[in-house]
Amino acid sequence: FSSALGSGPRELEEGKAFGVCLGIRGEGAARERARLAQDEGASGGLSIDRSFDSFDVRRRENIAAAVAMARKSIAVETKAEVPEEWKRKADGDVLEGVVALPDHKKQRKEWACALRKLLSPPDMLHEDGTIKQVYFRPKKVVIHQPRRWGEDEKRKLIEGLALYGVGGWRDIKSKLLPKWDENTLRVKSCRLIGCQNLKRYASWKPTRNQIEEAFKKNKKLGSSLGCWKAGMLVDNDNKDVEKALEKMGGKS
Repeated sequence: FSSALGSGPRELEEGKAFGVCLGIRGEGAARERARLAQDEGASGGLSIDRSFDSFDVRRRENIAAAVAMARKSIAVETKAEVPEEWKRKADGDVLEGVVALPDHKKQRKEWACALRKLLSPPDMLHEDGTIKQVYFRPKKVVIHQPRRWGEDEKRKLIEGLALYGVGGWRDIKSKLLPKWDENTLRVKSCRLIGCQNLKRYASWKPTRNQIEEAFKKNKKLGSSLGCWKAGMLVDNDNKDVEKALEKMGGKS
């Protein structure tokens, strides 16, 4: 046995490497090598007391290649590939033990729908609590057309004053100038007559010529008293306009 394996560390290392190549480790590798040597001797080839280098050339080359491969397998740590089915099974086992997190986004939507059902008008919602967008559409669409005060509007206002008098803004609006509000008609009448305080002309139904004459008198009085502003006669704190009108005998 010793003569076949040799006694040096190199021979021992080769014996171990040879055993690794055959799938045998430790002392079993040395015993296997000795058994092969004995088989060779019994068959008339080589005796057990002959050294490892006395094997035939072919056997020596095969064993040298096996030893080299065994040494390489010992020096390099290999990692075996894990089969895919094992990976899938492991992932499944892990996922089975994981508790799914709650869907907070879905919970917020459900909470909002429930709150709408409690507080919102029924016509505003669908059965599941979502909002009907058509509910917020305007029920009545009002298109504002641009307006401009011109000679035609001025003529109708004079006609209205002659028919319904100063202060009859509602009738003037409904019958002659429906696109204009009552306050606008009042302001236009102030500029037409030339006087801010139309109480002096309440229920007066003037003609066109009377309106023009009243405008001239008011402008003359306002210019003399310093009370002509923005195209009309305006009262001041000293009541100069009232005093002048009392001397003139009432309306300007």
